[in-house]
Amino acid sequence: NSLAGCLLAIRSYKHFIAGDLSKAFCRMSSSIDDVPYVGYTCIGPYVVLWSRVAFGSTAAPNQLDASMEDVTIEMKSLSDLAAAVTAPIVRLCDLDPRLVETCLLRPSPEAHLYLRDCPAVPKELTLVKFVDDLYTGGDSKCDVTTSYDFLAYISNGHDFVIESRKRFNSWEPVIVDDIEERRHLLGYDYSAVEDSFYPTFSGALPKVDSMTKRQSCAV
Repeated sequence: NSLAGCLLAIRSYKHFIAGDLSKAFCRMSSSIDDVPYVGYTCIGPYVVLWSRVAFGSTAAPNQLDASMEDVTIEMKSLSDLAAAVTAPIVRLCDLDPRLVETCLLRPSPEAHLYLRDCPAVPKELTLVKFVDDLYTGGDSKCDVTTSYDFLAYISNGHDFVIESRKRFNSWEPVIVDDIEERRHLLGYDYSAVEDSFYPTFSGALPKVDSMTKRQSCAV
């Protein structure tokens, strides 16, 4: 969860697609032994937050990353399996089910049925995660799209739902009334037209004539 590292990784890609986990902190799971240390407790598949989640000041970001680790490993294993196939486009439904099963986190008839509709599997998968934001990138728009569609499908199958309405890519600007709508990305606004990042902040000035330095830092 290094903000600077994620920004550098994203900027190193010629093209990228950004996504967002829906209700990310309601999808974490934990051992009962860890509950006193992470500030929340699990009730069935749900999570009850006992304290406010503050990014960077609690265990929440790392706990979310740990909860997704097995899913990430599954994606990588399936991608490695596809890389061993000579066909240019690989779908899981065309592979030996026994080999696919060795890659799965929880093999089951339901899992195999779900994977029959899985999009094409990328032979090289790139994934950058920062808390509940996910990014994939590369030199080819087609490869980047293939990677994103695959990881979104697998992630959704594990109930780490990636919101389709928050998806955006770096090569298709959104123009409204001849003005580009910039997309928010890790504390920056991204302009697809200029391929540039702009730092952003928001605040409201207090209704007083003057303020201290400390007050100005909180605006």
